[in-house]
Amino acid sequence: MKILKLFKILFYLAVIVIILMIAVYLFMKTSAFGALPSGKSLERVKNSKNYIDGEFRNKESTEVLINSRKSSIQKLLEFVFEKDPEGTTPDFKLPSIKTDLKNLEPDEDVMIWFGHSSLFIQMAGKKILVDPVFSKYASPVPFTNKAFDGTNIYDVDDLPEIDILLITHDHYDHLDYPTIKKLKNKIKRIIVPLGIDAHFLRWGYTEDKITAVDWDDEITIDNNLKIYALESRHFSGRSFSNRNQSLWASFLIEEKIDNKIYRLFLSGDGGYSQRFKEFKEKFGSIDFAAMESGQYNKEWPLIHSMPEEVITEVQDMEVTNLFPIHNSKFKLSNHTWDDPLKQLDKLTENTNINLLTPMIGEKIYLHKENSFTKWWENIEKY
Repeated sequence: MKILKLFKILFYLAVIVIILMIAVYLFMKTSAFGALPSGKSLERVKNSKNYIDGEFRNKESTEVLINSRKSSIQKLLEFVFEKDPEGTTPDFKLPSIKTDLKNLEPDEDVMIWFGHSSLFIQMAGKKILVDPVFSKYASPVPFTNKAFDGTNIYDVDDLPEIDILLITHDHYDHLDYPTIKKLKNKIKRIIVPLGIDAHFLRWGYTEDKITAVDWDDEITIDNNLKIYALESRHFSGRSFSNRNQSLWASFLIEEKIDNKIYRLFLSGDGGYSQRFKEFKEKFGSIDFAAMESGQYNKEWPLIHSMPEEVITEVQDMEVTNLFPIHNSKFKLSNHTWDDPLKQLDKLTENTNINLLTPMIGEKIYLHKENSFTKWWENIEKY
């Protein structure tokens, strides 16, 4: 009888496991997970020199997780289920300013930060949107990776018509399915790294709107504006089945003003490499850099830059205007929410680097001097 009872228990457990596996499988087939490249998209992927043995690769050997005898699964489970260190998520509302994006002066060259890596840029008469995430959660699983209180003040309805949508890579904190679906009727043109076009095609966008780019591709928008897709050191994927089937990139936007060239660098995500020195050699002066500065961890130092590496990257490019992004909205690592700002504020002391620290929604002027407070130190004032 005991054996029969044990058999029944094991049988029911097996049934439960099978049902859960089927549920997970079906869930991962939903639209939010995107699509694998196929047809013309797959042809472009396979023709890339950066697509090697069935996947995109960094130029340097780049492990996602390192420095431990534990398996990747063990590290992931520990990160997901371990108790958050104190201060990783603020227990108060973060301050912000809501700029009216629909009524900006047409000739005003500005940038607006929406928190994390989401940006609105107006330059050369064009409106550019970068990695927009307006959902409450940077995840396909509800109630995970929730935005900090006070950081989600903008929505798609607050945006004017967008000339160019730029996506750096397809992770959920950069490519948000609900936001992209809602943006459909506001976007004139999309520029994405190779393979990401497959996601947009599944989500109802037409192929004629999408330009899929490889590293070192140059896109001429008009006589006054060019965009360069550049190398990054990261990885991609929205599920276990599509890891590194799309490319990741940084971008450089080049604006011609009165026979002069203004260059704005958008780092995307990525660890340090010699590419920043190469960017300096290729482009010469770079005026402004929005740099990934947050979600770093000793367990993944090759795919996200530590604060001191951000400084090295900026110095390699000889950029003086540093705007740290990829922080202050989501908890994706175990450092305190304000550690990126504190660290960079200290590291830029006695340097020629101009650290720009706007609140979410504040205007950043691209061709004028900016002055911002250390708002993270005086939350009670707001």
